[in-house]
Order: sequence, then C-alpha cells, then structure tokens
Amino acid sequence: MRKVGLLLIFLLLFAVVNSASSSNSLRTFTGKVTAIDPDGKAIVVSERVGKSEMVVGVIVTPETVVEIGGKKACVKCLKVGDRVTITYERTTDLYAKKIVKK
Repeated sequence: MRKVGLLLIFLLLFAVVNSASSSNSLRTFTGKVTAIDPDGKAIVVSERVGKSEMVVGVIVTPETVVEIGGKKACVKCLKVGDRVTITYERTTDLYAKKIVKK
C-alpha cells in the first residue's frame, strides 16, 4: 500500500513539473519569409511540410533579436523570400525571441 502511495505522489509530481515546463516553452521554426509588417512589428514565415504548408506569424517586440549573417540587424532588413529561423514563445500570442538569417 505504501508503494502505491509513493508511486501516485511521484506521478503527480511528474505531471505538475511536465505541464509547467511545457506551458512556457520556446519553439523554433525555419522557413521562407512571406510577409513583413511595414512597421517591423510582425513577420510571417511559411514552409511546406509534406503536402501541406505550415505558416507561422509572430509578433516582433523591441526585445526580439534579429541577426543576418551573424550580425545584429532589424526586421526591416529582411526581405520576402529570405530563409530564416525564428525562435518564438507561445503564450496567448506568438512572440519572436530571435530571428536568424544565415
């Protein structure tokens, strides 16, 4: 009986830790830029995945790091058609943490 209780406590702790870590995780997506907000506040990237196309649009904040060729840049320096990797945080919206064009 004691072993069952310890197992239940362990499973409960695992579930709580796992849900807490996945709710605020960073995600990465690589694709071609399909649209850029003229004010530099958003960017849309798409990539063909199998037979369908996956599209990710993110909000760009002043804290977003943009790199082109390893050097710091701005979102307005990117062009439609550029291949980029975005790292974003998924909360109620998608906020870009880093955008990299190699």
